[in-house]
Amino acid sequence: MLPSMTKFFFIFLFAVHYGAAAGEQCTPRVEVTVEDMQSLNTTATFEYRVNENFDLTFNSTKGRFLYNDCTRYGTRYGPGLITGCYTGGKVLEALEGYGTEGLALLSPHSDPTTIRLTTTNRNGINYFGLLTTGMMMHYNTLELWSGENRLINFDFMDAVNVVRRTPEHWELRRFFLNFYCHCCTIDKVILGHKEGEFMMPFESDAHTVGRFRTISGTLVGNYS
Repeated sequence: MLPSMTKFFFIFLFAVHYGAAAGEQCTPRVEVTVEDMQSLNTTATFEYRVNENFDLTFNSTKGRFLYNDCTRYGTRYGPGLITGCYTGGKVLEALEGYGTEGLALLSPHSDPTTIRLTTTNRNGINYFGLLTTGMMMHYNTLELWSGENRLINFDFMDAVNVVRRTPEHWELRRFFLNFYCHCCTIDKVILGHKEGEFMMPFESDAHTVGRFRTISGTLVGNYS
């Protein structure tokens, strides 16, 4: 083989090998973690993020079902804007006894909540987090979508099994979950219940949306 052809051949093999490796590293997956029992929000770091605790932005919607009610979120950190449009569920007083106060989002079995997310930041949204409370949280589910692709259909029982390892944490009936989207972006979230299960509403608070830098919390699992 001519020297120039040999050189070309090895360059080709190098590109194929490392191109495939890069592709493997960038397979979309969602990493789920749970914060420690004292945390009412995430301790991850972000390029930009927003928070919604429903006490101000959604106060005027209290008691009625949400339908395309949009917010730019109560608290913003970093550049650009993030908007969330909520359909389904009601904003009501948080259930007593679980360490949260004020208003929270309650998503009943018959009316799951869909959140459509948009941002002016070109890198998009790759993180969603929420505080969940209540006795029946193990019947809850959470879906993350990117366009027509469902990234995860998360069963909260996975998180319950992790939290139960620390009895005092489980007794609070409250924990903050982080959903980190690796090599993917999020534009829709659905808060629902397991099929056929009729239980108390899915209560959530402290919705946090953004683009993460570093992760935090105890690993629940990786989903792809």
